[in-house]
Amino acid sequence: MYTDLENDEQGNTLLRAMAQALRKLDDPTAINLATEIEQWLEGRDYHAQGEYQQAVTAYDVAVSLNDRNPGTHFDRGRAYVGLQDYDAALDDFEEVI
Repeated sequence: MYTDLENDEQGNTLLRAMAQALRKLDDPTAINLATEIEQWLEGRDYHAQGEYQQAVTAYDVAVSLNDRNPGTHFDRGRAYVGLQDYDAALDDFEEVI
């Protein structure tokens, strides 16, 4: 469910709430998921500021924790477009498809 959340106020608020709840659990899988979500949100924050390289770095961490999340691939692809790295963007967009 969380992988389909839009990059908007409502979606990001829900992701933050999920990460906070997951951090309270004493479970390595939950902590891993919380870290993925936090890095994804950090990437979104950097992207909104036009800091595309920092966004890619944050998305890279999120993808390394879960390479099956189409949302992080899509957002990283958008950051690559901002960097005019169209080959890398296309790779991420193809992964989403």
